[in-house]
Amino acid sequence: MFSVYGPNGRAFHDTLEALYRARSGTQNRSTDEHKRQSETAHRVTPKALDAYRQLIHAQPKDELHHLYEVMSDAFTNLPAEQPAYQALLAIQQSPFNELPVVNAQNCIIGMISYDSVIGHLIETGEALGLLKISTVRDYLSGDVITAEPVTSIRRAAQVMDHYNLETLPVVDNYGTTIGIVTARSIVSAVANDPPLSVWS
Repeated sequence: MFSVYGPNGRAFHDTLEALYRARSGTQNRSTDEHKRQSETAHRVTPKALDAYRQLIHAQPKDELHHLYEVMSDAFTNLPAEQPAYQALLAIQQSPFNELPVVNAQNCIIGMISYDSVIGHLIETGEALGLLKISTVRDYLSGDVITAEPVTSIRRAAQVMDHYNLETLPVVDNYGTTIGIVTARSIVSAVANDPPLSVWS
């Protein structure tokens, strides 16, 4: 399952096929407002895995590998109201080229990258000093596509390729980022021994 989040919360939540339809110009479906996070919101249960297999019509013999198996939890959420220069420092110290931006309820509302901030400054001709008085919210790159932890690696890779995403945040049912997947982490998982099949 995939979701799309923006400054106003979750605007879409559905399957890969529905995501393609929604992002090609059709209207996104609205969803319930963000709920308070519980400690068990992101735990993967056998029931969740079975429900996911049914959702994507996986055959009993099909071996599936999921994002929770390859995602990294070594990342930092950046508060939307944090000064932009502090965000750039956090990105420089991070192993990722972009990081999730969250609202006051810790729900993801976008992503920010070093390149997008510097690119914005160059494009608008603004001075670097502006980074001390502007906030992370001012440099959001638009809506962000996310995936749930039980999403199959193959379907996540398809979305990342289709939308040219370098980073795919993994979120729980409440929009809280619990992991990050990059193209590099998927390739690494497939290459490791024992190998994961990219087709599963």
